[in-house]
Amino acid sequence: SASVGEEVLEGASLAPVLDEVKPDLVIIGEPTSCNLGVGQRGRVRLIFKALGRAAHSSMPDQRLNAILIAAELVQRI
Repeated sequence: SASVGEEVLEGASLAPVLDEVKPDLVIIGEPTSCNLGVGQRGRVRLIFKALGRAAHSSMPDQRLNAILIAAELVQRI
């Protein structure tokens, strides 16, 4: 494996290489002292927008709280 910045960007510099090279498998010995393992925890970067709706205090049931919508999404993830 040869990728610059993989600690920070999860191998973003490797993407152009993978457009051309399609390996069947990859073995990366560092940081496991060359012990084999299967898989990796991984991560996901998710960007979303929660839209709310304001309402008059006399009709609170007409409002949508964007923070509560976002919190529900985060809990589901």
